[in-house]
Amino acid sequence: VTGPDIIFFWVARMIMASLEFKGEIPFKNVYFTGMVRDMQGRKMSKSLGNSPDPLKLMDKYGADAVRYGIMLIAPQGQDILFSDERMEIGRNFMNKLWNVSRFLDMAGSDIDAKPVDELEGDNLDLSDRWILSRLNRTITGVDESFDAYRFNETAKKIYDFTWSDFCDWYVEVIKSRLYGDDVDQKKAAFSVANHVMRGILKMLHPFAPFITEEIWNRLEGTDKDETDLIVSHWPSVDDKWIDENVEGNFVEIQEVITGVRTVRAEMNVPPGMRADLLIRSDNGQSLKLNERLIRDLAKVDDLTIEPDVERPDKSATVVVGKKEMFIPLGDLIDVETEKKRLEEKIYSLDGRLSDVATKLNNQNFVNRAPKEVVERERKKLGDMKENLAKLKQNYTYLE
Repeated sequence: VTGPDIIFFWVARMIMASLEFKGEIPFKNVYFTGMVRDMQGRKMSKSLGNSPDPLKLMDKYGADAVRYGIMLIAPQGQDILFSDERMEIGRNFMNKLWNVSRFLDMAGSDIDAKPVDELEGDNLDLSDRWILSRLNRTITGVDESFDAYRFNETAKKIYDFTWSDFCDWYVEVIKSRLYGDDVDQKKAAFSVANHVMRGILKMLHPFAPFITEEIWNRLEGTDKDETDLIVSHWPSVDDKWIDENVEGNFVEIQEVITGVRTVRAEMNVPPGMRADLLIRSDNGQSLKLNERLIRDLAKVDDLTIEPDVERPDKSATVVVGKKEMFIPLGDLIDVETEKKRLEEKIYSLDGRLSDVATKLNNQNFVNRAPKEVVERERKKLGDMKENLAKLKQNYTYLE
């Protein structure tokens, strides 16, 4: 492992010296790290005063957060543009990991985790099979990235799986089961979550050794021979859990839930109110089998899934693939007040959009302004047009 600026002074001379005195090549693989530069692209140096104090960074963000944050922003073979703020990514991720481990610790305080292979098939629902499939796919991807020395790609795969798949989706899905009365379902959900968490810790340990070891020793144990994480076995891929159909079915559920959540947010539906949902679909069998997931995560009360569903009046419409979803809004919001709010926002945005368009139509501005300023204004115009279209669409829902 070395920097590209000392290839000849160090790497080449080591090879030549070893061949001369030992008659052999000392190594066959050389990994070149990127140069760490400041946000202006300048090389770190004491004379410029742009070199951060690592001890202060670790005091502020934590050693694991600094290490992981740098790894995420260090693409293979390219220089790193460093700033203290970019370490917040690592710190936020470590906080997320710690919080979800504390949740599992408290939620599973009275549950004995079982190895996933010993769980009864009937107690594993779609979300359980989905997260196990995603875990094994992630392990496969991490192994491939490690073999290719793409360490930032490895870190990103672990980050995406942990934050999105596990924390944002699976943990939210199983909360109702963990706090429910069905003992078998509680044990199944906690056992799967515990198994996945242990897999995450093993993959993450090379990047964040301190927090992963601490969490490992707090988790409910299922591998009695693996007392410490640092001497545990690297996670292996179990192909029997990888299932494209399961992943596809869960993605369909995710799209429905995300669609409903987006409409609720855009139409200012109070968070505590549950909405009705009508889905027009010729193939809604998978959705019907997983109604509980939709009801729990999308806060749906009455759910109808049929091929000939009619759109109710004053309903928001969401199209997901070949499905049409209708969310009646009449009982959720004050329609007239919401229409007035949307009218004001449309009028205001329309005026600001006109100002930006006028500026971009002025050739003097386009020719004389810095390129990045012009591009920023064009992006602003595109975003405004997109937002205006959404506001007008939301207004039509209420007519």
